[in-house]
Amino acid sequence: MRALALLLAVSIAVPAWPARGDSPTSATEAERTKIYEEGKKLSDQGEWALAAEKFRAVIKIRSAPKALLALAYCEEQQGHLVAAKATYGTALSASHAQKIPADAARAKTAIDQLEPRIARLTVRVVGEVPGASVKIDDADATAGEPLELDPGVHAIRVIASGRKTFSTTVTLKEGAREVVSAPLEPEGAAAPSKDGGAPIETSSGARSAGWVLTIVGGSLVLVGGATALIADSGYRARRGELSELCDGTKGFRLSDDGDACLYAGGTADTGEVQSKNSEIGIAKGVRLGGMIGAGVGAAALIVGVVTLFTSPSSAAKTSTAVPTVHVARHGIELGLSLPF
Repeated sequence: MRALALLLAVSIAVPAWPARGDSPTSATEAERTKIYEEGKKLSDQGEWALAAEKFRAVIKIRSAPKALLALAYCEEQQGHLVAAKATYGTALSASHAQKIPADAARAKTAIDQLEPRIARLTVRVVGEVPGASVKIDDADATAGEPLELDPGVHAIRVIASGRKTFSTTVTLKEGAREVVSAPLEPEGAAAPSKDGGAPIETSSGARSAGWVLTIVGGSLVLVGGATALIADSGYRARRGELSELCDGTKGFRLSDDGDACLYAGGTADTGEVQSKNSEIGIAKGVRLGGMIGAGVGAAALIVGVVTLFTSPSSAAKTSTAVPTVHVARHGIELGLSLPF
């Protein structure tokens, strides 16, 4: 009786297993194997994204180190280095748990090779800004701590209450180690310069242009006017000499405007008369050029003065630059007088 009771107890304790073909997991495992083989085929063809989807489906049915290693390799080939490192890490843990040293070694080697290729970005908030929030590619990040990222373009955004939002983009190469400083200016403050220095004075460019126009314009007025006067003096002197040569004798006569000596209906053919005619023409041209230069200079001078008077000055003391010109025997001397 005791033997019969023991047999009944064992029979009750051990459940009746269905036949292998009737197992509820056999069809799922067969489907898993089929999907895994499809993933391997796509991987051999270089279809990394499609292969990765297959291996994810395999892992969803039942995770195993080999499937994890296959998925991580596909992610690595797509340039998703951070995701690949995480998947290799999961494969390493699973390999140790299941005591599969070969798969563990493969995972460890892959992680060691990926580490130097992964870029790292650190965002530092300039100054003490309580509650500053850092986002990289719309994902939360911790200020001052390096974040592992894939190579490529990444968007940075830093916000804080009562501060202007800081936003920029950075392009990272494989293995890059970048640090971005984020100045958070108070709302309503002037925009900082590109080099992070003092605020840009928007009037400084206009005032600089005003000074340039004033100085250049004044110089052109003086130089052009002096040139025109000197040329006009030379023109009048040579015209007087020409009138003496062309006194009506020997068939010579002055042109109607008095600027050329004519002979027999055309320009005189004697060397001296031709030289005077040429000198008068040159003097007239130089005089005209000087007058044009003086006119352009006057226009620039007016624009420069108006710009200086209409642009706000950031300096308490305003200096006036006065161009000077001195006509000497050896030429024209230009100068600039700046009171200090």
